[in-house]
Amino acid sequence: MNPLDKNSEPEKVLDASTEVNQQLSSEEVKEVTTELVNEETAIEPNKEAEVQEEVTEISTVNNSVPAQLTKPEMVSRLKELIEEDVEKTKIEVDELKQQFYKKVKAEHEEQKKAFYEENDESDEFTPQTDELEEEFKTLLNEFRTKKAEYSSRLEQEKESNYLRKLAIIDELKAMIDSNDDVSSHINHFRELQKT
Repeated sequence: MNPLDKNSEPEKVLDASTEVNQQLSSEEVKEVTTELVNEETAIEPNKEAEVQEEVTEISTVNNSVPAQLTKPEMVSRLKELIEEDVEKTKIEVDELKQQFYKKVKAEHEEQKKAFYEENDESDEFTPQTDELEEEFKTLLNEFRTKKAEYSSRLEQEKESNYLRKLAIIDELKAMIDSNDDVSSHINHFRELQKT
């Protein structure tokens, strides 16, 4: 009898589960449960240190830009980041951009509120242009250009590596297809392995 069968009656299902429970004593259930919990929660001492390092590393990456920076400080920080390696700074630049535009949006909301307190609702609000915002946009465009160049170089390297691999595969195929003695190709094969 299958206790999960839809057509079985509820009493029969209960009887089947009772039989299983009766076969295991409560002591055995506690022992097995305790063993499983101990196995799952046991962490080797070295692993615990590694996990803590990873947590610290992740938290520093996610909090690389202090929230209390002013807009001028953010602009100067972006200038510094542009001079560094794109791969290492792209996360911080993204966080900086998000925080900068949150501040800009908050300022625009304050300006809008002040505008509508002084003017009629029918007047249309236009946010004031900010020199820092324009400079920040210019710096972001410069960073995007550097990032695009970096991505382009990466793609060229990938293509170059792919073509080299294809050439090595062709040489290996030629060695396999030749009817020469295998020992005569061993040195050439080892050279191909090194490349």
